[in-house]
Amino acid sequence: MKILFFNHDSNLGGASRALVELIDGLQGNDVNCMVVLPSRGPLCNELEKKSIEYSIMRYSKWTGQPKYLFKKQPLKYIKQHLRFVKKLLITIRSVFYLHRLLKPWNPDLIITNTSVIYFGYVYSVIYRQKHIWHLREFLDHGLHLIVPKSFFYFLLKLSSGVVFTSFSLKSHTLPEYKKGYVIYDGPVSKEDFNRRKVNIHDGIFKFVIIGIIDENKNQKEAIKALSLLIKQGYNVSLNVVGRGNYKPLKDLAENLKISSFVHFSGYLDDPFSAYYNANSLLICSKSEGFGRVIIEAMAFGIAVIGYDNGRGTSELITHQYNGLLYKNAEAGLAEQMKIIIDNRNLREIIENNAWEHARKYFTKDSHVKNFENLIMEL
Repeated sequence: MKILFFNHDSNLGGASRALVELIDGLQGNDVNCMVVLPSRGPLCNELEKKSIEYSIMRYSKWTGQPKYLFKKQPLKYIKQHLRFVKKLLITIRSVFYLHRLLKPWNPDLIITNTSVIYFGYVYSVIYRQKHIWHLREFLDHGLHLIVPKSFFYFLLKLSSGVVFTSFSLKSHTLPEYKKGYVIYDGPVSKEDFNRRKVNIHDGIFKFVIIGIIDENKNQKEAIKALSLLIKQGYNVSLNVVGRGNYKPLKDLAENLKISSFVHFSGYLDDPFSAYYNANSLLICSKSEGFGRVIIEAMAFGIAVIGYDNGRGTSELITHQYNGLLYKNAEAGLAEQMKIIIDNRNLREIIENNAWEHARKYFTKDSHVKNFENLIMEL
């Protein structure tokens, strides 16, 4: 079988890492894979390391600014849609060009690795090939489709199948859809579990938050909670890991007079180095489709504190069993941070349960096996 994957960018975010891991597991056993990207970037290097074929093709996303931001500027809203129509025409032209390049290869299945691009779906419709949409994100927190959401859901139902990274994502999107399948990502290998650390802190309890720097990931809440603990006399620090604009976060730490307690590490190729130097991971995102870093932290043996959003984070964490959940913004987060610091016995129970939970349900092998079973069904 030949599978053609379409990805939304060439960075090495969680979705792209999951893509590489899946293809690496699928390759062989009569499965050939190729990836189509909109530009060159770090993902290309990872694909080359794994000997995965890829092609660079010009296409666009169908996301934009929400309508309510244009109430006083309706002309800009119209221009946004005109730009989308122009990009759509370019994308359709790229479909024909890509088909000429791939004609000798002739894929059997098309998989779009995200909800924010439509190139793969258009390609599958024009050339009458099976298509799977692999959804990883909620479309109501920071992501806004230019096309009506109802139209997107209609296209989903016309696909051969839709894969969701969590049950909460499926229930929020297409709860009754019979061709909707939940397949958890497997961000850790069996070998990764052997990297588990002995979690002893050296007098300073070290928290870490990992992810792209943006409003949805909500790093500001972590900094504010840390400030509350410092005011109460706790010896703590926070390491902020991820690519993006750090200035607002640095300004916040400075205004709260805790700059010396907050460290900014930027993007790390190997996130496990961040876990090694931490005692607990914070997840402050209001909307996670899955939560890759949650599983990585569990496998490494550090406790996770996550925002109880009723979505991906709440699905992966059972409160006081394999992690802690919080509500009520930074005040609620600070309370759970104090619990994880003060109650060593509970912390060790959570770490052990989390390690076993991740090893049972979230390995790369289980991810690949579940996807292979789906492909066989189609």
